[in-house]
Amino acid sequence: MTRAERCAAAVFGFWASSLVAGLLLSLPWFSEICAQGVGRFADGELVLMREGGAYLLEMLRLGSAPVRSLVLPTVALGLVTTFIGLIPIAGLIVAVVSETGERGSIFSRACGHWFEFSVLRILTLLVQGAVILTAWLLAQRSAPLGWDIRQANALSLAVLAVAGCLLALVGCLQDLVRVLLVERSGNLSIPRLIGAGGNVVRREPFKLLAIWVVLAGVALLLTGLMGAGTFALLRDHTFATWCLQQLLFVGLILLKLLWFSSLNAAVARERYTRSV
Repeated sequence: MTRAERCAAAVFGFWASSLVAGLLLSLPWFSEICAQGVGRFADGELVLMREGGAYLLEMLRLGSAPVRSLVLPTVALGLVTTFIGLIPIAGLIVAVVSETGERGSIFSRACGHWFEFSVLRILTLLVQGAVILTAWLLAQRSAPLGWDIRQANALSLAVLAVAGCLLALVGCLQDLVRVLLVERSGNLSIPRLIGAGGNVVRREPFKLLAIWVVLAGVALLLTGLMGAGTFALLRDHTFATWCLQQLLFVGLILLKLLWFSSLNAAVARERYTRSV
């Protein structure tokens, strides 16, 4: 397969797996919503979004017992789908990193990296959880004596901004280590790969930051359009609106593919620089 064919197959696999995971997570909730009698309204589910979501909150309050019974299964299923979803992510990286003529399908090679990606994901969640907990504790601390409310709020916002930057940095480093894991086919341990990823970041931090900012901005725009499409889908229930939403989601997948390609290029440049 050529690189274009591998990328197309990986994008389709990511889209299909995300669609199945979304259906599995949402069907119990939709069934519960329908059981509350929403279907009797002429506007269907759209009525839940009116008045700032007041109808939705009231429905959740009245049906609190059934809703609580769905929380634990949803969380458990969400964790399962999160770790299974590492396979499509590995497929995207395999499609970018692999050379033409390499043996093995994208799916088989992606499954071969599932355990390493799972360990890396757990480590990332632990670090991000520690960052969030630390930021929350610092934001809850009382302001120093003599500070007014504006200074206290500014300090809290600064703590949250630093925490957000750290979370983004940890996420970027996770993606970089993922690329190194696939590119080096498990020849190095995860700690050494983290060190190698740090070397790549130190060599060209501003270029990676600029790429990430541009891609994140476009991703936020596409996400906003998908949110608007959700309200349109609730209102119109048209197949064309659903197709437009899926095209926007495919755009998000292509952005992720472009990000992995940029990281792979940065790794190649770092290796070339070290060899010269």
